[in-house]
Amino acid sequence: MPDQSSATAVGVDALGEAVGLDEEQLLTVIVECERQVAALQARQVAALSALADARAGTLLEGFAEDEVALALTISPNAARQRVSDGQTLSHQLPDTLSALAAGALDYYRARCIVEAVSGLDDDVAVAVQARVLPGAAERTATQLRAALRRAVLAVDPVGAAARHAMAAADRRVDFHPDANGMAYLGVAAPADDTLAVYTAIDGLARAARRVSGETRTLPQLRADTLADIARHPRGRWLARTCVAAPTAPGAPAGHRRRGHLAGRHRGTRVGGWLATVLSPPPWPAASPPTPPGGGSSPIR
Repeated sequence: MPDQSSATAVGVDALGEAVGLDEEQLLTVIVECERQVAALQARQVAALSALADARAGTLLEGFAEDEVALALTISPNAARQRVSDGQTLSHQLPDTLSALAAGALDYYRARCIVEAVSGLDDDVAVAVQARVLPGAAERTATQLRAALRRAVLAVDPVGAAARHAMAAADRRVDFHPDANGMAYLGVAAPADDTLAVYTAIDGLARAARRVSGETRTLPQLRADTLADIARHPRGRWLARTCVAAPTAPGAPAGHRRRGHLAGRHRGTRVGGWLATVLSPPPWPAASPPTPPGGGSSPIR
């Protein structure tokens, strides 16, 4: 590991290009720059929080985000997020802010902690911080998020169940256009349902991968499988049937019976839905469409 104590003595020109440095010295510069960036971000975080505090109780209360957006030429939403993070780090997670200021923790990991304690009571947030902060710098962001989830469950198991119920009420599927004629389809749903969807699609893709002559990758096959399900005549028939499905007795207006989309199959609702889509007649049979990448379709 490079000697961080000698980092400031290593020469770097004004454009940030290392001059006359060996590999070990370059790594030292990289590490030290990361520490200095973290310290500067901590300084900005503290200033953001102080600005919001200074506006509190005045005619300009609530306008700190707009001032920041104008000063930094960023969107109001981005400014709002920065001010909110600054308030959380300054008032709820001062130890995390101190670690950031010391360069012991980068801003990305600090934000992971902020996101994990969002909506928690102060005492719960501090307890979660105490569990994860000592080893946070040695974890990747993925490892840190997993540790944070475990810490929240351990510190506040009852509250975690209530938060899950609230989050599940916001389950959804989002569509986002992307560049080059592509788009992104995102699913936010309870983990067991989401895993069931992925497992079913992955299983069909892996089955298609074993077909002789198949050249598509597994990620490509998963995407093609999902498109095949939507475009398959039986899938379209099922979608039309579900839209026209009668309301279950005693259910609120607009409620559809889950059984139309979600039979039980191996303990998962979505598995049952896929089994229904892919089941043989009595629905009208038709040849499945050719996948975009050619080859055999996993949907029969």
